[in-house]
Amino acid sequence: IVTGIMLVCFYFMSRKLKREALTQKQLTLKPLIDIAKNRLNWPILFSCPVNFSIYFTLQSVLGKKFLEDYGKLASSKAAFFTFIIMPFAMTTLFSSGLTSRMLGNRRKIFIMTATSLCMINSIMMMSALILNIKGDFILIFFILFAVTSGFLTIFVSTIQELNPKECTALSAGTLNFMCYFSVAVIAHLAGFVMDLFKPESAHGQITVYPPQAYICVFGILSALDRKSVV
Repeated sequence: IVTGIMLVCFYFMSRKLKREALTQKQLTLKPLIDIAKNRLNWPILFSCPVNFSIYFTLQSVLGKKFLEDYGKLASSKAAFFTFIIMPFAMTTLFSSGLTSRMLGNRRKIFIMTATSLCMINSIMMMSALILNIKGDFILIFFILFAVTSGFLTIFVSTIQELNPKECTALSAGTLNFMCYFSVAVIAHLAGFVMDLFKPESAHGQITVYPPQAYICVFGILSALDRKSVV
């Protein structure tokens, strides 16, 4: 119902807008090639997808299973943990842009904060696994990953500024593609690595992976984070 009302309002509003004459342009890959050749884009196109994909993989793919296997949490509590980190990501998404504007549209400090925090958090989480530290405080690590992903707006603004005006939309789209492409890659890589370890127990269709499997996965994530910071 709400969607229908919004469509009707949009229809009547669009009728009052002046339509600019459409100019025919030849479809070309040159803008995309220019974005790929711009060396200033490379750190953004690597570090942002790494931060985003780690959070998204934990929130939607790996997190609940990790909390059940390692944290020994009930399914409902594990699901609540993965849900409760979403408001932190959304709050950071909303506030990071405003804070950047208040600080004179500074970008670098936010990018360095996001990448450094993600790396430190990955190392601390892997250390907790190695030391066999368990408890509800693991939620703190999840929250920090969610916060680092919330700086996505800063990365998007930065890559738009690094490219010509005619490539503004395409550069943002390219970054968005890289983020979700990296989610697919890291999620499949995590699953492949975990399957290399023999499950501790399997009850019917439920497989419990050993802590070593998760240590290996977070070790890979930590390595990606360190490269992202550099």
